[in-house]
Amino acid sequence: MTSRAIYKVSKKRTCSVTLLPENNSFSRFFSGRYQTRPQERRKLMKPFKRADRVAGQIQKVLSELLHRDIKDPRLNMATITGVKITKDLKIAYVYFTTSGSSDKNKRNQDAIEGFNSALGYIKRTLGGQLGLRYMPNIKFFYDESFDYGSKIDSLLKTIETKDEKGN
Repeated sequence: MTSRAIYKVSKKRTCSVTLLPENNSFSRFFSGRYQTRPQERRKLMKPFKRADRVAGQIQKVLSELLHRDIKDPRLNMATITGVKITKDLKIAYVYFTTSGSSDKNKRNQDAIEGFNSALGYIKRTLGGQLGLRYMPNIKFFYDESFDYGSKIDSLLKTIETKDEKGN
């Protein structure tokens, strides 16, 4: 006689196995407490949402595309720092930073103009490599977190030098 195994997941994420004989009715057994609840199913799901995985793929492909294929001089010193995408995969926010010694605001505006001029090529290439049904709209933003971090770093260095002079 063969038996079927039924797994029950409790709230503490432990599994218990119940063996049913072949002649036992499955429908009677699944009535009530042995069905998985939506809260328990969510715990068993993958740790990353699909939007996060798609954003990571967009960042990877866009970085390679920027490094190899796009020859716009406004984007020479641009680096993709992050991509955030909405849950419905309709809008992708691409964050970038630029390096160089020229005027920061002008350099950032030039990079945004460069990204916008290459937007059609970027979307076409991303659409072919990602295999999504709908390609999200892409919006480019300058990532100010690096500037903020360097500002905090310089403030900490000035505090250290003041402490060294005071001692």
